[in-house]
This record gives sequence, structure tokens and C-alpha cells, in this order.
Amino acid sequence: MTDPQPLYDLERCDVRNVLRRLPADVRDAMKEMPYVYLAGGFIRDTIIRENPSDIDLFVEAENAAEMQSRVSALLLKLTDVSFRHSTQHFVDTIPMEVDYKVGGVRFYRTRNAVTVRKRGWKWAVQVVTRWYAEPEKQVSEFDWTVCQVAIRRRAVVLFDADDDGANFRGMCAPTFYSDL
Repeated sequence: MTDPQPLYDLERCDVRNVLRRLPADVRDAMKEMPYVYLAGGFIRDTIIRENPSDIDLFVEAENAAEMQSRVSALLLKLTDVSFRHSTQHFVDTIPMEVDYKVGGVRFYRTRNAVTVRKRGWKWAVQVVTRWYAEPEKQVSEFDWTVCQVAIRRRAVVLFDADDDGANFRGMCAPTFYSDL
């Protein structure tokens, strides 16, 4: 990965609108798991009032083992699937490139992500498993500036009520808004 470019803050109203559009399960996971962040097309499509195709979630981790553990915890949190294996190894139990169903939740795993479809969700959620850098580095690696955007929970929570998105930070490429 190259050195990340400096990122600008996303407009507060855009952060609020994106958070409101997310399924409650996803929003709650982002609130409770500070290493989880949203990035890419869902944010862009919400800002320009288009219909997103999916929701891309990333986890920040120091190494692949930590990433796997955090992805497993995130998948279990999002889906409420009770599974007899430990949380750390949940990802490994999902077969590669097979539509896998557990308790009404569908999983599809590739070498880059685990896609989750759950009743009540309008969009599929892709939990990226191949890259696990912090958003400031990861977003800079996206091919198109209109996708170089992320939202994550702030390290220091300002107050309990989060209706206005104050406890989240949106960041984007310097040319994100002008390139929309």
C-alpha cells in the first residue's frame, strides 16, 4: 500500500443520511465495534440519491489472524446466527464459493469477502476479508475518487445519543464531492 493521501471530512448531513439509511443491525455493529467501518459505493449512492447495490464493511486489524477473528465476531453480531464453533473460526466454517444458508441467513464467501443476505435487509452486506487497513489507508487505494469515502465510529465517543451521527466521522478523497 502506498502512503495515504490526506482525507477531507465528509459533510455532517451526509454522514447522518448514510447512517439513517443503513439497516439497524449494521449501524449497531458499527457503534459497538469501533474497528468496523463502512466504505465505498453505498455512501456515494446515498449522497447522490441513487439505489446502492450493496453495503461494504471493512475491519481494521493489525494482521490476518486478528482480521479473521474480528470478521467472525462481526458476522455473528450482524446475523444472530448461533453456531457451535468458536467465534474466532466462524469465517472458516463458511464454504468457499457456495451459497450457504444457516438459520435463514445466506452467506457466500470468496477470497475477498463474505456476502451476507438476511431477511429484512434491503441490500446484501459484504464484509471484506482481504484487506484490513485503517480507513485512511484503505480508502486511498480505491480505484475511483467517487468511491474513496468511509464512515467509522470516532475513537472518543462524544455523548450517548447518536441520532445526528456526531459519534461517527466521515472521510473522503479531496476531489470526492467535485467528482460526483
